[in-house]
Formats: sequence, structure tokens, C-alpha cells
Amino acid sequence: MLAEPAIQRSQQYTKKYDALHLQSQFFVHCATSLSLPYLTPLHSLPPEGINPTTMIKVAIVDDHPIFCATLAPVINGYEGYQVTILAYDGLDLIEKIAVTGCPDIIILDLSMPKMNGTETAIWLRDNHPTAKIILLSSFTNEIVLVRLLTLGVRGFLAKSVHPADLKDALHDIQEKGLYFHREESKRIAELLASIPTPASSPCNIPVSGREIEFLKLCCSEYTMKEIANLMNLSLRTIDDLRDTLCIKLKCSGRLGIIVYALANGVIHL
Repeated sequence: MLAEPAIQRSQQYTKKYDALHLQSQFFVHCATSLSLPYLTPLHSLPPEGINPTTMIKVAIVDDHPIFCATLAPVINGYEGYQVTILAYDGLDLIEKIAVTGCPDIIILDLSMPKMNGTETAIWLRDNHPTAKIILLSSFTNEIVLVRLLTLGVRGFLAKSVHPADLKDALHDIQEKGLYFHREESKRIAELLASIPTPASSPCNIPVSGREIEFLKLCCSEYTMKEIANLMNLSLRTIDDLRDTLCIKLKCSGRLGIIVYALANGVIHL
């Protein structure tokens, strides 16, 4: 006879196996759904009286099947919206766009294998500039937000978003072209939109090599004191450098300098 501890271990293994088996079945179901360019279960069909051609088409790009399988029915439940593409990553999205066409709105995760959110945003900007991108991420770093804004991202959502906020986000980005839940993010977007187009081409802007180095460091997470140490300059000199760039680029503050530089091609990240 098996000893009591051995019997208990056997029962535990059996329970774990059953749980893993059920979990694997669920993932297979999700993966099967994700392999289809169109997601059209009966509950996601357009409501009676609504022309399918007028539906706002949405893509969800995320490498977590459970998240996609959960979010899609919520969006399909909103009047006038339909999820037409579910993709694992940027490469998967590109393949499915080639089959179904580009959706109006793309909900895009930042961290994905093969082709991440930043790379996908660049591809969308170059190939489908009218697509409206909402990035799935929560940021406390405004520099990262600036980078993504210059790539065409026009909205940010946390994965823990409330359904009401999600509906507001889809509406605002479709109607207004922007959606930001956090005030600081909204401020940066307004700053980006308010930057005037320079009369001269970017290559004619008189920016020195040292100023270019400073601009690149500004686009990082370094503080001004850390930038001064890296450039072997005093903090006072760094402040003067920043003030000089503000005058040249007709901006105010570090964020204004960064946004102008990125948006106008003075530097490339």
C-alpha cells in the first residue's frame, strides 16, 4: 500500500494535471479564435438597422489570448463598433491587414514578441497614417509618452480600464482624434499639436553638435544633474544650454524642446 503522504501527493498531481488540462483547452480555444482575421460570433453581429459598412472597425493587438478574448466581446457590445482583427503581435497584424484591410482604430500593446508596439506604430504611421492608435500601457514617464506621440499614438489605456472609460476612449479617438485619461498626457498631446511648422527645413536649424548631444540625453530618463555629469558640464551650463535651445526652437522647458526636436526631425530616436 502507498503511504499516506504518497497518496496525498498523487491526489495533488492529479488535481494539478486536471487544472492544466482545462487551462490548455481554454488557450487552444483562444488561439483558434485569434488565428481568424475576422471575429464574427453571433453576438458581435451589427445590431438590427445598422449598416455593417458604417461600423467603426477595431483591431486588438496583444500577445495575451485571455485579454483579447475578454476585450473583444466588450467592444462588440458597443453600438457602432466591431472588432475585425485579433492579432498576437505587429507581424500578425500586418498579415491580417493585408487580408481584411486596415481598421479605423487599433488597440495596441507595447510589449510583444517579434514586433512590439513601438515598431508596429512606426509601420502603421508609414503605411496606414489614418489609423488611430490607442496604446495599452500605463506610464509615469512623460518622455516615453512624447516618443510615442511623435510616432502617431493618440491615446493611452491601462489594461485594467473600466468599460465606461474604454467606450469613452473609442468615441474620443474616433471623433476628436485624441484620448488621454491622465491630465499630464493630455497636456503633452496639446503641446505636440501646437508646435508650429518651422519656416526652414530641419537641417537648416542652427543646432550645434553639443546641443544635439544634449537633446538626445533629454529624450532619456536622465535628470538634468545626471545629464550634466554625463556631458562633463556644470549644472549651470546645462541650464544655459536648455535656455538657448528654447530660444532657438521657440519652445518652453525640457518637454517643449524634446517634442519640437522629435516632431520636426532635429533628432531621430
